[in-house]
Amino acid sequence: MKVDNAHLLVVDDVVEARYAKVRALQKAGWSVSETSDGKETLAFVASRPTDLVVLDTMLPDILGTEVCREIKRTRPDIMVLQTSATFIGPDAKVTALDAGADAYLVEPAEAPVLVATVMALLRAKSAEDQLRVANERLLARTLELEALLCSAPIGLAFFDKIGGCPRINDEFAAINALAAKGKIRRTVAEISDTASSFEETVIEVFSTGTALRNVELSEGSGAASRHWLTGFFPVRDASNGITAVGCWAIDISDRKRAEEHKELLIHELDHRVKNTLTIVQSIASQTFKGAQVGQIKVDDFSSRLCALSDAHDVLTRGHWIAADLRELVVNAAQLHGAAGRFSVEGPNLKLKPKAALALAMGLHELSTNAVKYGALSNKEGQVNVCWSIDPTADLPLLHLRWKEKGGPSVAPPMHRGFGSKLLEKLLASDLQGTISLDFAPDGVTCAVSAPIAICEGDYN
Repeated sequence: MKVDNAHLLVVDDVVEARYAKVRALQKAGWSVSETSDGKETLAFVASRPTDLVVLDTMLPDILGTEVCREIKRTRPDIMVLQTSATFIGPDAKVTALDAGADAYLVEPAEAPVLVATVMALLRAKSAEDQLRVANERLLARTLELEALLCSAPIGLAFFDKIGGCPRINDEFAAINALAAKGKIRRTVAEISDTASSFEETVIEVFSTGTALRNVELSEGSGAASRHWLTGFFPVRDASNGITAVGCWAIDISDRKRAEEHKELLIHELDHRVKNTLTIVQSIASQTFKGAQVGQIKVDDFSSRLCALSDAHDVLTRGHWIAADLRELVVNAAQLHGAAGRFSVEGPNLKLKPKAALALAMGLHELSTNAVKYGALSNKEGQVNVCWSIDPTADLPLLHLRWKEKGGPSVAPPMHRGFGSKLLEKLLASDLQGTISLDFAPDGVTCAVSAPIAICEGDYN
């Protein structure tokens, strides 16, 4: 309500007195209506917009104090200025105020006094209206936030500086196997089995003002273990001071158990694959025994199975998502007892499983050839393996180079063996790239180029 646009009602059965008050108030700029008895007044305020009633005490049908009481009962938003003549006793003022009147004025009163009193009451009403609207908005916002807190699909709790919990929703309580009812103002230790972890983190957020995200908390072990993913954040007031620390929590026990089961299955699969490779190796040995097959070929076959098994180990450690290229190179060197004679250069890079297996077999063939005929066949030879990313090509490429030096003089082979065919076909096919072998006298060089799509994730 705006004070200047207020709607007033003057109630008085004495025509002259009513006229004087109406005229004074209209002159002050307000819209003024008038009635002369109690029943007419109550009917008026029930059906017409009214902000303030100037109400005489002595009316012909109903006492003004009773009219005031009824107005306040049905329309508490209307201000009432009770008036009375000087001959009315002082008890009338008490009765009027007790009936709910907002002010009391003894007549005859000068027009400026009446106007000033009405103005003061209207200002008070305007302030009350603004406060009421603000409170209604605040209540609506509070109810909205309360509904959000209660219906949120994650656990939410708030902790004060003394470790109390002024608010906790049912989901948070359920995650901690508790009932939210009765937990208000309890301490951290009383609402959570992971009290020490909570207390330390709450204190840290209060002191630093920094949110902590994705904190994992656990308790117990085995099938009875429980796991939570939580986050802590400071709650600030208008002056940016930290008034509380909020905590969200999600029960990830089922997910953790699923991950552990998956890990178990992967290791079991890896174990069975390696057992299968061992059986294949045994069958091959028995099959080759007594046949027209040289021992060297049998050994080559066995070493290739070992290389394949070793690549499986690397992939298993990466959950069969990706294998580290550097680890593949180092493993190839260790498998051939030449770890100290390899130099390895290149950025950290993860290869997808198919590319990792192909490259592991290729590195094995190159290492085997180097041990038999190349740089690793004497005590001085060295092997350098380096790789890089070329982002300038239309399709970014991985370039990998195997370079031998310090070994005996190299001559191109008279015929292409299985190793060369594996390098040229398997690598080119599985890496979807190109491969070149150079049998220069100073050492073998193998260059591989493949689309970066064979890699897993970001390669920058």
